[in-house]
Amino acid sequence: MSDPEGLERLGELVATRFWDAGIEAFEALARAEFNAPALEQLHSNLAALPESSLVVAREAVREVLESAVHDFLFSLQEEAEEGRLSMTVDGVDVVAASDGLHGEVFGESGWLARYSRSGPEQTD
Repeated sequence: MSDPEGLERLGELVATRFWDAGIEAFEALARAEFNAPALEQLHSNLAALPESSLVVAREAVREVLESAVHDFLFSLQEEAEEGRLSMTVDGVDVVAASDGLHGEVFGESGWLARYSRSGPEQTD
């Protein structure tokens, strides 16, 4: 097995730049913090929702992000195993360093638990 430092760097990026960024973007939308005219209607629609609906929307965002990150990492693994793609981080073949990239994200010691600002679980 390769040195896991490159694998950990990938995990930190996935947790902070994918997972946290997606959750934080939703929260910014819900607070109407974006200054884009194209988002004005969405801001209005979100502002009109009762808090109970925003809770459901937050849960949906987390589910979508979880599915997307899982499927993306699973696809990277498959592509690498088929020889169509290779991925190195800090000189480490991260596919070879893992027994399944898509599983690295989840669980009590997964990337989200260790690196995410918003954590792996929904908080009400």
